[in-house]
Amino acid sequence: MVLRTYDGNGIFEQLDNIKGSVTGLAPGRAGTGTYQVNADCTGTTSFQPDPINNPNLVIQEIMVIVADGNEIRAIGQTPAPLMVTSVAKRVHKHKHKN
Repeated sequence: MVLRTYDGNGIFEQLDNIKGSVTGLAPGRAGTGTYQVNADCTGTTSFQPDPINNPNLVIQEIMVIVADGNEIRAIGQTPAPLMVTSVAKRVHKHKHKN
């Protein structure tokens, strides 16, 4: 399970509880990453899941934003052994102050 918070400016925070072949067991793991969204609602993310213990591991995803911005569909691009697809749904929407 992953909970990501996107800031609207290219940075996200993440809290996850996972078990994977690349990352191993990682309960309650916090981290940050960057993202970029194109005009056609496609984009990419880059995330270091464990920068202290494994600083060379960077996970990159290709994504598309759908359902009026309420859903993201993504696939892991790197590292090569990573074979993960995901569907992320908006939990709640914050109002931005300008």
